[in-house]
Amino acid sequence: MINCIIIDDDPVSVNLMKHFIANTEGLNFTESFANPIVAANYIRKNSTDIDLIFLDIEMPEMTGIELLESFKELPPVILITSKEKYAVKAFDHNVDITLSNR
Repeated sequence: MINCIIIDDDPVSVNLMKHFIANTEGLNFTESFANPIVAANYIRKNSTDIDLIFLDIEMPEMTGIELLESFKELPPVILITSKEKYAVKAFDHNVDITLSNR
């Protein structure tokens, strides 16, 4: 099983991602975070238990890009955003990007 966490401050997006994870064979939802700082602390303490991160970009206190830049190594990351302008920045961090229409 691939253990997934979600970092997104939008509850609707989090619920949608949970639904997709629950309906995708091989994925296991483990935790979600609305606050990226809390999520960063969790990742530092539990990195060996995390296989995949779904990450929003625009969040208060810290952006998803800032969270990425605060780590030397992370499990694979899929950025979730409705803004195409973040695609280039995502590629700079060697992550996948999914554009939503939200």
